[in-house]
Amino acid sequence: MTGISILEALAQPMEDNEIEWKVQTVSRNNQGQLNALIVPYVQARAIQSRLDKVCGLLWQTKYRELTIFEKPAIECTISIFHNNVWISRCDAAEATQYESVKGGYSDALKRAAVQFGIGRFLYSLPQFWVPISNTRPQGQSEYIGGQYKVNGKNEYVKGYYTRPELNLNQNQASLETGKQTSAAQQPSTKQSNKKEPTEYSPQQLQKEIFDCLQVLNINPQYAPNLFHYIHCPPKQLQHASKEELLGLYELLHPVKMYVLICTDTFKLSVEHQLWYASHFLEQSIGSYMQLIGCLDDSSIRIIFDIIRNDLNTQQRA
Repeated sequence: MTGISILEALAQPMEDNEIEWKVQTVSRNNQGQLNALIVPYVQARAIQSRLDKVCGLLWQTKYRELTIFEKPAIECTISIFHNNVWISRCDAAEATQYESVKGGYSDALKRAAVQFGIGRFLYSLPQFWVPISNTRPQGQSEYIGGQYKVNGKNEYVKGYYTRPELNLNQNQASLETGKQTSAAQQPSTKQSNKKEPTEYSPQQLQKEIFDCLQVLNINPQYAPNLFHYIHCPPKQLQHASKEELLGLYELLHPVKMYVLICTDTFKLSVEHQLWYASHFLEQSIGSYMQLIGCLDDSSIRIIFDIIRNDLNTQQRA
């Protein structure tokens, strides 16, 4: 096999039985129906099986302990023997709170595997909203039980949801939910009726920008200087055109959502939020200000996948 064909084989989507699901957040719509946003992840055993299938005996892993922000971590290096040379790629993960060695090794393996394309297809999947019911549905289902923030309030949630079936074709996926599709994709009427940013008036855009600045702990007086991110000279918000305000909003909003979800859903400290962003961007990030222009919806989804894998390993350990 050529190097390209090996990478293509490693990057092929997994079978449904090799994919696990985890609840990220829960929402209640105006009719009182609970819906869960669930995210897929690949188990370490599935990664090892993929390497066995594609590379046979010609692969190996090495681990080493290190320290990241004064916290113990594990680095995994995956090496594949090709054309008489060992090709190596590595990544690291913090040790988990429980069974830190086992969890850290598993997470590090998953991250290193992504460097070879294994499991990377997960990053292109759409969001999966599924209804939660009190009774176990027919077919493959999962139980949910625990404390979640539902529409901004802490609530103990328990029930069942149907595991999605992925229809994978050329690395694309769609969710087969039958009659439940519309309800699953629209967890709340309020959310589905929300205006698109392009429909905002200039005054509404100014308000949204101020909200972003407040979440990011940026002094509103600094707002005129932010226009250089969209290649405009400094100006007061009230003097900016709608197009300029929209451009600034589209830069700030992903960072705002990153901070809110990290804080409210994942319960991460500012230090951990910046560490994950630094890890993904491969540069030192010391403040929210440095994230402006660096994050978009696609990149924060990838970071959230990494965070969820970490938290999931901690819970399963």
